[in-house]
Amino acid sequence: MACIQPSEPLQGAKASPLATHASSLDAGWVEVNREPLKTRTLHTATLLPDGSILVAGGVELLMAQAPPRVNSISSAARYDPTTGTWSELKPLNQYRFAHTATLLPNGKLLVVGGVANEAAIRHCELYDPVTQQWEVADSLNEARAYHTATLLPNGKVLVVGGVSLDGEFPSTAELYDPSQNRWTRTKDPLNEGRAFHTATLLRGGKVLITGGMAKTGNPDDTLVVPWDGGGQITWAGTSIVKTAKLYDSTSDHWRDAAAPLLEDRAAHTATLLPDGKVLVVGGWGRGDGNKIGVVLPFMTASGVTSPLSAELYDPAANSWSRMSQFLEAGRAFHTATLLPGSRLLVTGGSAGTGPLDSAEVYLPEAGDSGTWLSMKMPESRVGHCATLLPGGRVFITGGASATSTNWQVLSSSVLYDPSNRGWSSVSGMDAHRSGVTATLLPGGGVLVVDGLPESDGGVASEEYAHDPVMRTWSRQSVAARNQARRGHTATLLPNDKVLVMGGEFADGGLLNSTMLYDPATQTWSDGTTPRNGRSFHTATLLPNGKVLMVGGYTRDSGFKDTAELYTPDDHGGRWAPAMKMPVPDNSHPLTKLTHHTATLLPDGRVLVTGGAAQESPQHHTYLYAPLQDEWLYAGPLSRGRRSHTATLLPSGEVLVTGGYGTGGESLDTTELYTPAPDGGVGHWQTAATMTSPRAEHTATLLPTGQLLVTGGYKKEGAERQSLSSAEVYDPVSQKWSQVEPMREAHAGHAVVVLLDGTPLIVGGEGEDGGLSLAEVYEERYHRELPGLSIRPLGADASLEPGAEVLIEGLGFRNQPESSSGNGSSPGNSPLLSLRSLDNQLWAPFLPWASSEWSDTAVRTELPVLPGGRYVLSVTTGGMTASQVIRINNAQFPSVQCNEPPSGPTLQTRMAFSCASTAKDLTSLECSLDDASFTPCAAALPFTDLAHGDHSFRARATDTAGNQSLVEYSWTVDREAPAVLLRSNVSGETRATNATFSFVSDASDVKRYECSLDGAPFSECRSPVRHEGMSPGPHRFAVRAIDEARDREPAGTDRQDASPATHEWTVLDMRGYYDAGCSAGGSLTWLGGPWALLWVGLLRRRRSR
Repeated sequence: MACIQPSEPLQGAKASPLATHASSLDAGWVEVNREPLKTRTLHTATLLPDGSILVAGGVELLMAQAPPRVNSISSAARYDPTTGTWSELKPLNQYRFAHTATLLPNGKLLVVGGVANEAAIRHCELYDPVTQQWEVADSLNEARAYHTATLLPNGKVLVVGGVSLDGEFPSTAELYDPSQNRWTRTKDPLNEGRAFHTATLLRGGKVLITGGMAKTGNPDDTLVVPWDGGGQITWAGTSIVKTAKLYDSTSDHWRDAAAPLLEDRAAHTATLLPDGKVLVVGGWGRGDGNKIGVVLPFMTASGVTSPLSAELYDPAANSWSRMSQFLEAGRAFHTATLLPGSRLLVTGGSAGTGPLDSAEVYLPEAGDSGTWLSMKMPESRVGHCATLLPGGRVFITGGASATSTNWQVLSSSVLYDPSNRGWSSVSGMDAHRSGVTATLLPGGGVLVVDGLPESDGGVASEEYAHDPVMRTWSRQSVAARNQARRGHTATLLPNDKVLVMGGEFADGGLLNSTMLYDPATQTWSDGTTPRNGRSFHTATLLPNGKVLMVGGYTRDSGFKDTAELYTPDDHGGRWAPAMKMPVPDNSHPLTKLTHHTATLLPDGRVLVTGGAAQESPQHHTYLYAPLQDEWLYAGPLSRGRRSHTATLLPSGEVLVTGGYGTGGESLDTTELYTPAPDGGVGHWQTAATMTSPRAEHTATLLPTGQLLVTGGYKKEGAERQSLSSAEVYDPVSQKWSQVEPMREAHAGHAVVVLLDGTPLIVGGEGEDGGLSLAEVYEERYHRELPGLSIRPLGADASLEPGAEVLIEGLGFRNQPESSSGNGSSPGNSPLLSLRSLDNQLWAPFLPWASSEWSDTAVRTELPVLPGGRYVLSVTTGGMTASQVIRINNAQFPSVQCNEPPSGPTLQTRMAFSCASTAKDLTSLECSLDDASFTPCAAALPFTDLAHGDHSFRARATDTAGNQSLVEYSWTVDREAPAVLLRSNVSGETRATNATFSFVSDASDVKRYECSLDGAPFSECRSPVRHEGMSPGPHRFAVRAIDEARDREPAGTDRQDASPATHEWTVLDMRGYYDAGCSAGGSLTWLGGPWALLWVGLLRRRRSR
């Protein structure tokens, strides 16, 4: 955004160092995607806790006829500022317009009253962003439209005035209690009904009601309003008033002691300023006559004036003062939004004859009483909504517009960027050369490690402290190391130390060493030696606290295809190899890289893009998954590039910009990577072309979600020029635009984002090849919040997702009053954001569902994000304060499954039951034998498992992208151990005794089991001997019981294969012998008891 030099005076005001041309304000408008389904005006637009905007109800169509007719709607939609996209929501239960929408402390949205069926209604409903459902709430005691709704410090909602069912102005006020879902009237009435007024919550809990249309008591005063349906309402004794009221929320009573406005006003705005005063702007005033005609909802009028003045209310003095500076145009039904820097943005509205296409910004710092600067909007609007987004931009949606022939309702939306950033030299910081690294320290200072010096052999390292209030820098320490290096990396570790790794000497020699800097003692120490020295590599801090080193180069060993993991400890850290990048093949043949990029994604994976191998730029990209320690090929870029940038956008996408192409030329092309929603490999697409080709530049995410690209080299042929130009990419409009150039050219420089989101440029090569001074791209209207502190409500500063923090300061609240009603978008609600120091991702969040809050303190929970170090920033009243916090790395979603057998098993069916206790779980996925992950059911039976080894994995993913993985392995053993069996008997035999010996070559045999003649198997040991075998066939079987079979329960058949067997027959010798000797001297055998008798006789004879 172009800015004038500080010495140029502001037209129509005293000279100011902060002056700005209106033309620079005009450049702040960005058109966004239209709401695809509806046009609407007189609707509501509410900022939800997740940073999205919910648009509800309104008027869909205005017909250019008399009397006017409208078509009120019930549709609702959600706009995501990070992606610039709309999504349709379930409609309201009741179509309506001229209602209010208030976000409650429990995170739900309360929609109150409005117009439906040609009359005001009592109907209320609640929207739950978690379930995305609308539910009917308790109804008002009186129907109301064009009322106000204000969230009080006690969590209740105060509704005041409006137009009632019978077309009158109710003089009552009501309180909604979310805990009981109940409306009750205030203890005493308002006494003066009114509509089109304002309600502003002051410090201390009082509510200021100003102006509006009300009963005057003069019968000559007449207000005529055509109503939906073709008729009109005439109010006698009604006109525009200047009275004011005060409501005390602590006592639930009204006070008439508020001083009246200096002028009659209705449909004006009232904005609470950071100093506690209230600025009232615009509105319609009373004309010369007594009759006023207002056409609703066209917001045109007759018999009214459009005051150009603004008034300031001082609650301490209970008095009003007129601002000396006047608006460029009178307007009513406009919006007023407090911007960073305490400026006020006023947009659109109606001057009485039709909608305006102008906007004005109030600059309090220009002159004694400030000044107004006018600018053009892309189109005229009235009845629109303006919502302040985290990051400072304003989202304006819907409204009515007019052409030369008719009225129309808009579906378009625009973003206004109020930032007035410019470049300023940094005093107190030395010039540094190309190859420098700059690291933000936890206390807000910056550690600068210089590149190779031109003469001596020592590399300078300096720590600079930053004063955010005075915006000054001072050198804290200087240390000289005897290992000069270039192509190194510097990484802030979880223990607050900085790891400087790798690099090379001036002659290209490898520097295989690490250094550790301790900011607490401002001292250096030697770290452990990595397995591979490397230079021009990448270093990425992972969510588990380890550092991933990828690629690199040395003249000794060439390009690297290795990766290493560094684990911090108290002894200099430990190094371990990570899995190599994919083996080269025809699909992606080159994996040895240098001058590539490595970007940490929200799911904890690392995206590596491009780079060079043998000086040839590559177009390959890879994904590294730390949990699995595996690499995936992520597809090709449209062209090879090196010395480019890759930046994570708020949408979760990665934008790759510039670099050197295959011909050595600088590129102006960009590419966008969109991750796969299921954790797989995403896809690449070309994006908008930059305004200038560049390489060795920097890309930095701004608090607005835009991407700032600075400097670099522009190379065409043999000519190479260092650049001072800068440009900004807007993800919403998907366009590039040039911004104010840097004061010096920078190429090969470093950039670090300070605590308040300001980019600091350090070092680099200038136009003449010399060193470059440091400079910042800062907001010229920046104001630091005085006395604001952020502290965790715990034992130490190490926080967990969902942990409570207490934010203390002056003059802020944690809830907007309403997104409509008085048309004012409150700018004193604290806007909170967390910026990761690991990947610069901005995560805005709002302090809804707070258990405690007041004008001076808010207690809120941190959102669920990956573990790591973050900058927590609070912006309120146009001022900012920041503090570094650490979110514990251990906060990953738990996942538990029943375990399989710890050893081999016979079972070919395995059932797993997995669960997670994480409340914010987004997916629970399972995988068998390295197959792709699929959603898990409550139980996962796998059947017909093959013989062999098997594995099962389950992973849980939460809303922040944190993943936990459990893995189990087991073996299905369906092959029984072979048994070698020998015996002394075989075939037919007279022997009645049999001996069996057996052995198995299996190593895991627990025991043997034997069976004779079909008897049950029982444990046995080799050898086995059976005596006195009866005549006839016999069968002996033996089986080896290994580990798998030993696991089966007793009583089950452990045999799943044929055992080793041996069969033989014992001959029956009965009848072959008698009691005496035969002629041949043979003995006849007498079986049975006779055999025993014969043996006994023989023994007697011998004894004789």
